Amino acid sequence: MKKLHYDVFILGTGNVGHTVADACADAGKKVGIIDTREYGGTCSQRGCDPKKVMYTAAVARRSAAHLQGCGLTEVPGTSWSDLIKTVATYIDPVPSTTREDFEKKGIDCYTGEAKFTGENSLAWDDTEITADHIVIGTGQKPRELEEDFVGREHAVTHETFFHMEELPKRIAFLGAGYIAMEFGQIAAAFGAQVFMLDHGKHILSPFDSYLADMVQEQSEEDLDMTIKTETSNERIEKVDDHYVLYYTQDGKEHSTEADIIFNTTGRVPAIDTLDLDAAGIDYDDKGIITNKWLRTSNKNVWAGGDVNKSDIPLTPVAGIHAKAIKENILGNMTASNVPITASVSFVYSNLAGVGMGEKEADESGKSYRSIKMEIGDWFNAKRYNTKYYAFHILIEDGTDIILGAHILGPHAADQINIFALAVNNELTKDGIQQALFTYPTWTNDIKGMLAEFDK
Repeated sequence: MKKLHYDVFILGTGNVGHTVADACADAGKKVGIIDTREYGGTCSQRGCDPKKVMYTAAVARRSAAHLQGCGLTEVPGTSWSDLIKTVATYIDPVPSTTREDFEKKGIDCYTGEAKFTGENSLAWDDTEITADHIVIGTGQKPRELEEDFVGREHAVTHETFFHMEELPKRIAFLGAGYIAMEFGQIAAAFGAQVFMLDHGKHILSPFDSYLADMVQEQSEEDLDMTIKTETSNERIEKVDDHYVLYYTQDGKEHSTEADIIFNTTGRVPAIDTLDLDAAGIDYDDKGIITNKWLRTSNKNVWAGGDVNKSDIPLTPVAGIHAKAIKENILGNMTASNVPITASVSFVYSNLAGVGMGEKEADESGKSYRSIKMEIGDWFNAKRYNTKYYAFHILIEDGTDIILGAHILGPHAADQINIFALAVNNELTKDGIQQALFTYPTWTNDIKGMLAEFDK
């Protein structure tokens, strides 16, 4: 068996892997990196970036539809093939450019599965790889349907969405989380009939349920989507050139037909092929367990990004993890310090949240006040001709410190950043209201939201 040794060896070429590999190579370390898939990670090829390209086109069409009679006379037509070609211009260059960047820095690149054989050793193909430091940045992957689910082989993952040359007429989604809702709304905006099932009482768990219910209402009203909650998926049958999806709701079995069915039941840490037990690395079904320095129970191994159990699986969080890991490997011991992080579902009216909801506030023992309010009659909503604009904000009694904020609206993804700043710095309601924001921006509406507490 061939044997190789590295100062640093990295599993995964996404945000964590790329950042750590570059920094360690620049510091003169001998670095190797491996990926089971195309180089570049999930966000740039199978997640955030290409999905937002599609979202932008879908939002433009829906916005035009809302502005009929307000100065616009027709809704733009669509070309699914053009959209897919545009997405490809973002995805296709990523693997080669990522690998070229590594090779220019003298980083050895591998493709395939590597699994642990000891505390600082891995097996790849017919090669044993050892390293002083091993970094796990393998991210997450789609959750598979249960093995006893009949017809599970007929469901595809969301990755197929980016490569469909034609848009199917009837699309079904198993699950109604942020992945399903974002793709579902894009498909509906381009003319597909969308059917969606979810086990929970509300879609888009764990976002604010008051606002998530409004997302469902908008999806059904504006996009003619069919969404069923509190359901149980039963089986999938292939009939000629289409599929029949059977499900149970209120104790009765129902069915729907679809041309394609997406399994969007969630994502899980991509660790099942690593044989972590052989390296003495602690983990559970939510990911790898680390200390505050992102070191695992094995002192030779670090883990960051979506594969790490400790933090929310978001790209900015992976960036923080990567910086801490590379500093720690280089001897500048740095604890990972992830701030309270905002989350966004890029549905047509963005659903965004940061900080506490009422359940978390109750559990904390804090005394607080909260306001839930629909503000579709405010100026910004009116100029977009949409009624789907609302918020749910919590502030602490006595101090007026902002504990949490949740917003539904066309630009909630940007508005929530102000609240993220407020929550992390314990800013008060008055502290935000004293700021002068440009008018009539969506950011300026934040002052109006907080002013409701004074009435």
